[in-house]
Amino acid sequence: MAGACQSGGIPCGSLSGAMGHASLVGVRCLRILLALTLVGLVGLVPLRGAAAATGGWQWPTSPTMSQDAGTMACADLLFIGVRGSGEAAPYGDTVSMVRDQYRQRISTPSEGVATVREVAISYPATSPHTLAEIGPEQLLFAETLPDTDYFTSAAIGISNLSAVLDDSQRRCPNERWVLAGFSQGSQVITGALDRRTGADNSQLVSATLLGNPSHYPGQLLRSEAGDAPTFGAGLVTSLFYVREAGRVGRTSNDLRGVQATVAALLRLSQGDVDEELMSTTARTNGLRIPSTASDRVASVCAAEDLICNAGPGLGRVALGLSTLQEEIDRARPAHLGYTSEQVDLVTASAYAELLALLPELEQEPPEETQGPLPDVLTEPGSSAVLGVVGVGFTLLVVAAGGISLRRRELRRRAAAAELEAGDDEHERAGQTSGTWNTPAQ
Repeated sequence: MAGACQSGGIPCGSLSGAMGHASLVGVRCLRILLALTLVGLVGLVPLRGAAAATGGWQWPTSPTMSQDAGTMACADLLFIGVRGSGEAAPYGDTVSMVRDQYRQRISTPSEGVATVREVAISYPATSPHTLAEIGPEQLLFAETLPDTDYFTSAAIGISNLSAVLDDSQRRCPNERWVLAGFSQGSQVITGALDRRTGADNSQLVSATLLGNPSHYPGQLLRSEAGDAPTFGAGLVTSLFYVREAGRVGRTSNDLRGVQATVAALLRLSQGDVDEELMSTTARTNGLRIPSTASDRVASVCAAEDLICNAGPGLGRVALGLSTLQEEIDRARPAHLGYTSEQVDLVTASAYAELLALLPELEQEPPEETQGPLPDVLTEPGSSAVLGVVGVGFTLLVVAAGGISLRRRELRRRAAAAELEAGDDEHERAGQTSGTWNTPAQ
């Protein structure tokens, strides 16, 4: 019986076990498919803290020259650099140092993104050596100051910087401005700000002036750094000042005002300055910082830097102890020696203001926790949800259909095996009955 009850290699006694096994396998398959569907849904849910913040101030790889600034897209911050005399475009070493300090000091992780565009002012940046070529006689006593390449260069820079600021105010009223100038570049910034007297300067965050030839005592500034005396005056401002003092001090016996000019020069070298006359001279020559911007302008000047503290050197020239060219050469190490630490001293408030414009970075939780469902999971009829659920449902239907077909096949084979076993039993019974009824011979 047991040996006969076998069909297609499947023992009859194991048919019910096979069907039970198929049922168990089916349940496992359904569980696996359900888990895969849930994984698809979970993949749409963000984990808070799973990704690092990639925001912050986004700086370009290089500046754009000012003639192309009008074609640039607006940004959150406009950094403008004006190089010093004789330096190569775009910025020169000192302004590049200031720019790098800003990039370093305001670089902080943030969930917000703020864009920066950089503009370098195009202008000749002619060396002040051209002043020495004219000679002190013409510089100090000529009725009208002779045209020089230096002053022509500065005028071009002032015009180009003014155009960039005007364009930003017109096209990009939400931009904030950070300006940095060195040497003649500081004079350019001073002149451009003077042109904006009476204008809206609320976009200005900071202007940093290093070795400024248009510096003078009583100049409206937020802060100063360096070891230059407070009564120090720059080379350009000093030149205009002593010329004006000579004009005011002219007499019938001194029609050219030589005595008054020399006297003013010697007093300047000793720190004895008529601040009212100095301020008037600065305003007359377009070198006065307007009150609407002065609380955001900082100056850095070294005592040995003739360019921003010209009095002592010009005094030696007036006494015949040296030439103007020798004084310019003597001042070079100090003029080229400004440091990032000095920049930090006068720009700390600007760093803080720019950092405050960015949203604060949320603190990471102690453990990863699942965040709120995104819109794609909460909006009715979301394509993401419908897609995942649809795929999962299709897999479940296919799996259920496959399991059902498998179970039907097992039942069919079981029924066939039972039928075959019954036929064998009847055949053996017939054979036995025939033997017993055979008459004896």
